[in-house]
Amino acid sequence: MVWKRSFIQLLFQTIKIHVAFIVIRLYGFIAQQKYPYFYAVSSAVLRLFNSL
Repeated sequence: MVWKRSFIQLLFQTIKIHVAFIVIRLYGFIAQQKYPYFYAVSSAVLRLFNSL
């Protein structure tokens, strides 16, 4: 089944994107505690990424 395989691939891609966002948010939270300037830059990049 071709559609089944592509559906599974899509599901894995979605999971990977969600995991990446969780990691970025967690990393951003840690960075906010230690490097406020770096956090400001990364949050601006994340906002740009979200608007795409």
